[in-house]
Amino acid sequence: MFHIVFSADENYIPYTAVLMTSIIQNTNAKQTFKEICETKTLSAEFGETYANVRNFDFASLNKENQNEGYVFHILSNSISGVVRQKLNNLAKHLSATYPCAYYE
Repeated sequence: MFHIVFSADENYIPYTAVLMTSIIQNTNAKQTFKEICETKTLSAEFGETYANVRNFDFASLNKENQNEGYVFHILSNSISGVVRQKLNNLAKHLSATYPCAYYE
């Protein structure tokens, strides 16, 4: 499970929603989270920027974090109830394409 954190006030929520939608629409649903964790995605020579990047150790994740999908976290000082409901509805709609949830 991928956890993605956004910081946005109500003025930027529409842009955050577009980004959430884009992430879901551009996810390869045929590749499992486990496969992503186990696939070497970056390669670099020693001393280069990504030389010390390692993939997730899937086996070390708890059962909940081994699930497929995204969890979108939005940090904000205040989001109205109406906007919260819209974000929940968006997450439910996007979950039809690829599992996701929204938390504040």
